[in-house]
Amino acid sequence: MKSNRKRKHGVLIYLNDDELLQLDKAVKESGYNRSVYIRSLLLGYVPQYKPTEDFYEMIVQLRRIGTNLNQIALVANRTGSIDILRYKKDIESLNQSILEIRKKVLLPSEV
Repeated sequence: MKSNRKRKHGVLIYLNDDELLQLDKAVKESGYNRSVYIRSLLLGYVPQYKPTEDFYEMIVQLRRIGTNLNQIALVANRTGSIDILRYKKDIESLNQSILEIRKKVLLPSEV
C-alpha cells in the first residue's frame, strides 16, 4: 500500500468531538497513525485491528508444530517409514493455514 511518490500536500479537516473520538479509537485499534489510516480508507481499505499478543503466540506455536513435523519427517525418511507425499501435503496445509491467519488478522480488508 506504500506509494513511492513523495507526499507534499497536507489536508486540514474539521471534526466534532464525537468524530475525533471515533477516528482516534479506530487509529489506536489499527496500530497506524492518523495519516496512514485515512490514506488506507481513501484507497478503499479498512485497516484491521492491531493483533493481540495471543495472535503472535498462536503463530509461534504453529511454527513449532511445523518444525516438529520437519524433524519427524527427517527421521522417518531415513528409516523409510513415512508417506512422504502425504507428509508434504500436510506441511503445505499447515503453511497455508499460517498464511491465511496472518492475512485475515494483519492485512487491511477492502471496503
